[in-house]
Amino acid sequence: MKPGHTRAISAHGALILLSAQVYRGQRLTLSNVQTKAALECVVAHIDRHQRDQPQVGVEFMLPNPMFWHVAFPPRDWTPRHPDAKSRVKARESS
Repeated sequence: MKPGHTRAISAHGALILLSAQVYRGQRLTLSNVQTKAALECVVAHIDRHQRDQPQVGVEFMLPNPMFWHVAFPPRDWTPRHPDAKSRVKARESS
């Protein structure tokens, strides 16, 4: 299958631009080109508004927050958390 390009990622899967024809419920193997890791996923959503490359939502068979090698915020995180960066703080320090 032709490679796709990620639009968004999460611990549960990804939203990818994919030129190959797929169907909802189809199982795919998603590869992380930077780590060479591969994981089975299922097509959960297809948005065909972009004719050249539809946006395809894929979901991992089991959540895997380590697949992308990025840190996701904890479930209880909010923009009001003390560790959140804020424009007000940045302006005050200048």
